[in-house]
Amino acid sequence: MHYKSETKKILVKDLIKVYEKFISFSSLKIKKSVLNKKVFFLIIQQADQILKSNKNSQIKLENKIVLSIASRLKAEEFMFNKIKDQKFKRIIENKRNYSAVLLNKFIQEFPDQRKRK
Repeated sequence: MHYKSETKKILVKDLIKVYEKFISFSSLKIKKSVLNKKVFFLIIQQADQILKSNKNSQIKLENKIVLSIASRLKAEEFMFNKIKDQKFKRIIENKRNYSAVLLNKFIQEFPDQRKRK
């Protein structure tokens, strides 16, 4: 999952439809109340909970994966929102190396952002 123009609209039930093409979900118990929730916000919420609950302890592998996905989504969201070139945004939607293309465009448009203050 990458941050794109429609990312914040993706529901859990939409994601399940995609995964069902490759994996059987018959044994997976998913609460009906979760099906209509937006995936982006669930990932960010889960990452926040992980960070709050693991202040001084080791983080489990599955939590590291959630944190990794959340940090990439937030970085992509930041870059995507800063870039004003709408044509570019439409073109990269289907690029294979989306993150790298987005980062390169961001660096090109905002070279000063690379330097930490």
